Amino acid sequence: MVIVLLAMWAYVFDPIVAGYTLPCPWYEFTGLLCPGCGLQRATHALLHGDFRSAFEANPLVFLLLPLTVAVIVTWYVERCFDVPAARFRMPVWVVILLIVVVLLFWVLRNVSA
Repeated sequence: MVIVLLAMWAYVFDPIVAGYTLPCPWYEFTGLLCPGCGLQRATHALLHGDFRSAFEANPLVFLLLPLTVAVIVTWYVERCFDVPAARFRMPVWVVILLIVVVLLFWVLRNVSA
């Protein structure tokens, strides 16, 4: 239920116009972008079908959003249908690859900026 409410909020309120974006503590402290900077704008754009703006705000949204949905669906299936979560676990190499991709994205977006 909370996820649905958050998605509705992200759909209704444009973070650029409304000024409702949460400040990034990493950016405020260092002046450098973190891997999550732009995810609020990207999520809003995706919910409105604007894939180009979503990519420009934060390309990681196309990787993180499907993973987030998969985690939520896995949790729901496990809790509601009593299916063991072990059937849905990602291999360790996938987790390591995701961490490497996020770290590389973090470094490259600040080097090119």
